[in-house]
Amino acid sequence: MGQICKKKKITWLLWLEHVFKMCEHLCYQVRTLAREIYNQYFKAAEATPRGIMYKMKVMVQQLEAACAKQITQVKVGTLQLPNTSFC
Repeated sequence: MGQICKKKKITWLLWLEHVFKMCEHLCYQVRTLAREIYNQYFKAAEATPRGIMYKMKVMVQQLEAACAKQITQVKVGTLQLPNTSFC
């Protein structure tokens, strides 16, 4: 009867080891799939500005366009630039 108990323990330990390896493999697959989903969908979404950041981006673009327009309107003969101080 002692050998039967030892065989059952060994079988039980082998089964537990197999289950543990399956769990490790499954965890690896889940991590890999999560990384792929993040890279495919969420990384691009993080790069797009939202809310106040989008409004600020639009304002900066408008300011840059206005400055570029003023620079092109400055006459070559005069080097006088408009007052652009914000203070």
